[in-house]
Amino acid sequence: DLKSTSHELRGILERDGVVAITDVPGFKTAREEALGAASRCVATHPGASSRTFHDGTVRRTLAAVPETKILPEPDGAPCATFEAAATSLRAATADATAAFSAALGRAVDLPAPLLDADDEDVTISQMLDNAEVLEHFHSYTLPRAAAPPTGDGGVPTVDVHTDQGLFIAFTPALVAGASSPSDAATFVIEQPGGRRVAAELDPHTLIFMLGDGIEQLVNPHLRAAGRSPLRAVPHAVEMRARADGAARAWYGRMVLPPAALIAPDHGGATYGRV
Repeated sequence: DLKSTSHELRGILERDGVVAITDVPGFKTAREEALGAASRCVATHPGASSRTFHDGTVRRTLAAVPETKILPEPDGAPCATFEAAATSLRAATADATAAFSAALGRAVDLPAPLLDADDEDVTISQMLDNAEVLEHFHSYTLPRAAAPPTGDGGVPTVDVHTDQGLFIAFTPALVAGASSPSDAATFVIEQPGGRRVAAELDPHTLIFMLGDGIEQLVNPHLRAAGRSPLRAVPHAVEMRARADGAARAWYGRMVLPPAALIAPDHGGATYGRV
């Protein structure tokens, strides 16, 4: 119950910076249906972007902003099925994100003198209410012949980094059509002190993880007030080749600072400009 856990939530976000939310209405079924259809559509849709990583992993992506379709043109039955399922997943995640944003505002409970484009102060809650949002469906595949990404001191597929946004809401990944239910990757979190651990994600939960926007915009005011900062979470992804060639599907909803907000250390430029 996010409405009654402000103190507990603040402690988790100070210590770990990442939390799993359970019992999101409609999420379980929506995740399974949307991610189950995602890879088939993302693999064929001409609007998907593609990136090949150093270890041979190919990531294809479909992106959108709220109130728009993921696919302007469905382009065939697999994508029509995906669009319908994605609509439900996006709605469930949007509702949970609104609840988490409100809980985060209550947990921080600190008027933050953040200058917007009109040189007016906004509170943290107002910043969250007016945040920019980007959504992504990713499909990852790693050919069986590819070299293990982390063997013999190698680099993870997506190396350790901290997201640029305020926070991200994301689904545990799903490997559709697989001969075994195991994930095709390890999601690694760097703990305070530098120890890296594999995260165990319950597939029926929605994960919220803080990004570098919190460090830039919120933590300076918490430190000035003598309070503990919240933790932006360094993390990485280590892909594993699968004999069945099944793709790993994932969905995330990134919450970014409002475009009109002044970005620190950028000469007075707004986040929209940056």
